[in-house]
Amino acid sequence: MKDWETIIDINGDMLAMKHLRVRGIGQKRCGLLDQVTFKGSIYQTEGEPLLEYDVKDIVATRLEPAPPTSLLDMLLSAKAKEEFFVEVQPEYIKLYEKNQAFFEKIDLSRPVYYDIKLETFKELIDLFGDGSSLKKIIKPSYSTSAPDANSRVYYDFIMYDKDDNLLFSSRRFINLACKEFLQLLPSHDDVPSMEERGTQKAFLDEYEISEALHASLKLGKKLEEFELIINDLKHFDYGTEVRKCKKIIGDKSMESILPLKLRVKCYFFSVGENCYSMGQPEKIQYCEMKKPKIAAHLKQGEYVKAKSMLEGVREMCERVYLSSYNS
Repeated sequence: MKDWETIIDINGDMLAMKHLRVRGIGQKRCGLLDQVTFKGSIYQTEGEPLLEYDVKDIVATRLEPAPPTSLLDMLLSAKAKEEFFVEVQPEYIKLYEKNQAFFEKIDLSRPVYYDIKLETFKELIDLFGDGSSLKKIIKPSYSTSAPDANSRVYYDFIMYDKDDNLLFSSRRFINLACKEFLQLLPSHDDVPSMEERGTQKAFLDEYEISEALHASLKLGKKLEEFELIINDLKHFDYGTEVRKCKKIIGDKSMESILPLKLRVKCYFFSVGENCYSMGQPEKIQYCEMKKPKIAAHLKQGEYVKAKSMLEGVREMCERVYLSSYNS
């Protein structure tokens, strides 16, 4: 035997047979929210395409013209750099196709052919399940550890509006374009030194940053780069980066610059301090450090934030008391 062809039955019913020309790389497959870069055509007679696509960094469900449901099924089965050809029987179209405009173009007496070359896809994570805040992984991390609930995270970020105008950069390269700025950010294969851990730092159990940035950093890894896309201000209404944005745009409303984008590089995070890694004096010092911050939240009428921090302090105090009582 000199060679063979890999053929995959996509639904297990012999109605859509996928012929692999070039195997994909990695383990992850494309998702519906991912931004895809691919070329593809759909036809019944060769040389007479029903639909053609040549797109870069577009969410699959927002392709123009509107993609057939069957095309989305093909993309969901693919890995990056994968090239394949799919022969789809008319019965598959009748059972699964929901795009009425595409359905009407089909001659249901003949098969439909999909010729697709998927270059890349960028993973998009819907942080709150409502589409208001999306996290797009730009450069994945090879680390497997994630920050704890009360870790301190070191990071840098740039903020730009819907027209890609640079609003703020944490390293003060204000006059540089976005791409030039990113080239100047330190790049490390190992844990960076203290001087290179980023200009921004935040404890994840406090309310120094917005809920959207907090959620994206909580899911982050060391040396990961990602883009936080703000489509709605529901989870982006407080925090240092929100105050900086309001100061920069002046009289403009925040809604007028949406979608707002933050390009973030997470350098490092400390191991979360907890009752197992801290001694008694450290636990007491931790509680004392939180007191003025709780008072500040109460003074500003931010009772939910104050209550959340107070519950953490109370739990720590209980552990101090129990360990003292047992000893």
